[in-house]
Amino acid sequence: MKFGEKELDLIESLNGELFRLYFKKVGVKTLDRNSTSVDELYRESKERVYRNPVEVDAFVVRNPAEELLSKFGIDERRELLVTFSKPLLDEMNLTVSIGDRVVLSDGEEYEILSVSSERGDYFGNTGKAVQIIATAKRATENAG
Repeated sequence: MKFGEKELDLIESLNGELFRLYFKKVGVKTLDRNSTSVDELYRESKERVYRNPVEVDAFVVRNPAEELLSKFGIDERRELLVTFSKPLLDEMNLTVSIGDRVVLSDGEEYEILSVSSERGDYFGNTGKAVQIIATAKRATENAG
């Protein structure tokens, strides 16, 4: 049985509803690229400016923490795998990009390192992504 464009609207609405029903809300702080100053030579920014967090339903998987020795002592690096519903993001007119932050309910912030719809779910023969997967690392002063 092949699925295509006709069924895509149904699958998108079901996907969004499943995320609303079964997954927790996370905050997404998008990077304000117009207000963040960037070094001309290295193309880096020392102080980033973020917009206020927007709550989005997402599926979050916390990877186990790795302990690291830093110049300030032992620190830990923890990474997340966050799955977003593309229909929900489109409905909210929200785009998740590298450099944005995910804020969990306990207040921990994670910086998004990669965003890919290629690892998300595509529907049938349409070639359209229904989910977007982002990897993120915990945003701390010491952890790398």
